Amino acid sequence: MKQEQAQESARFFGQSMTDALTGILSGTMTAEEALQQLLQSLVKVTLQAALMGDGPLADMFGMGGGKEGGVGFGGLFGA
Repeated sequence: MKQEQAQESARFFGQSMTDALTGILSGTMTAEEALQQLLQSLVKVTLQAALMGDGPLADMFGMGGGKEGGVGFGGLFGA
């Protein structure tokens, strides 16, 4: 299970970087916009991990993933 969570985190970071670089290289976004998008994605999954105990960063924050009864608000409220 830990390996799957690590792979999910790697996919998230890889996809986020790919999206940002694609936007820059295709000219659909500036470097600043790409950085803002990356930061917004990181904030979103960090909150998802902290509040719900799941998502690509849940294991990095010691939440164990929502599927296993994470410790975040989701785990507290049985989500």
